Amino acid sequence: FMMARHTPGVHQKIKKAVVGIPGLGGLGSTVAIALARVGVGKLILVDFDVVEPSNLNRQQYFLHQIGMPKVEALQAILSKITPMLSIQCYNERLERENVERIFRDADVVVEAFDRAEEKAMLINAEGARVAAGTVNEAGLPLIHISTDYVFDGSRAGAYVAKPEEVDDLRN
Repeated sequence: FMMARHTPGVHQKIKKAVVGIPGLGGLGSTVAIALARVGVGKLILVDFDVVEPSNLNRQQYFLHQIGMPKVEALQAILSKITPMLSIQCYNERLERENVERIFRDADVVVEAFDRAEEKAMLINAEGARVAAGTVNEAGLPLIHISTDYVFDGSRAGAYVAKPEEVDDLRN
């Protein structure tokens, strides 16, 4: 039934995609649900936090999930939306030293952190070399999403960093 959602041939490509999402708050949880609905084959979810009452006004969680680790709560939601979706969860803080281990199999990483420091950490992660919007030496694309921090200061949204803009995050 997933093929019925797409133009012929599109589903064959999408179902092979592996997408990493560090940060499962308002942006990350919404992106994960959208990708599950479109038929992405595998999601790698990373967050160390738990669902709190203050999350419910903007994040994709439910009242009965309060206190649950976000990775577990989101996995339960995604499994109901698309049971055939492969989901790999990491209930841990993403740090420079574990980026490579966690996102080794990802085709793309959709960065959805809250804080600029976390965004910079991912860009500057162990072994990372940003060139034309890539996050590591293997050429892994990194998509930045933000509601309150943007590179040019004009508006929030999705953005692929240019190498010269990475220095702005380091300062």
